Amino acid sequence: MINIGTYGETAPADPARPGQVLMSPSRVERLGCEAQITVSPQGIINAIRMTRDSDGEGLSLSRCAEVFGVAS
Repeated sequence: MINIGTYGETAPADPARPGQVLMSPSRVERLGCEAQITVSPQGIINAIRMTRDSDGEGLSLSRCAEVFGVAS
């Protein structure tokens, strides 16, 4: 995250200088998508049903949407 120098009433008491790189501690994110895929005897996908889903990376609301390439 890079601070771009937003100052005002909601700014912290000791704001970082503009352009200063702010470091945050490392964290673990557990992302997951569980799906049931139904196929025909010929191997053609007939249905995909999501059974469990987590938030995606960043601001994404669905890991399954990322995995299956669904655009919002």
